[in-house]
Amino acid sequence: MAKELRQGHIGFLVAAASSTAYQFHGLYVNSAGKWALAQAGQRSVGVLQNAPGADQPCEVWVAPSVTKAVAGGVIAAGAGVSVNASGHFIAATDADHLVGVALDAAGASGDIFTLWLHYGGEFQLSSPA
Repeated sequence: MAKELRQGHIGFLVAAASSTAYQFHGLYVNSAGKWALAQAGQRSVGVLQNAPGADQPCEVWVAPSVTKAVAGGVIAAGAGVSVNASGHFIAATDADHLVGVALDAAGASGDIFTLWLHYGGEFQLSSPA
């Protein structure tokens, strides 16, 4: 069962588009100052906790937090996590921008798992030598 521990929270920005189907997906702040669905290769700065319509307030948890997140595929517990083109969280590769670490496993796309969000994702996937 996915767990949550909120430490970072932003609740005053609104959704750039309807986000009713994107609870627990990755978001970023766009050039209009609104939350938008994160895309592959972008830094995801938060995880949507509610399901707002366009221009409605978003409840977004940001680092450092432990939150529920929607997987875009199989993710092992302890794996570094990044974002795909649908705002889903996926197992990261060395080339990806990391946003956190999976605290439990996701067995398939669409599964809810526990994600530990890191500050800006600035950490290494591989262990130091």
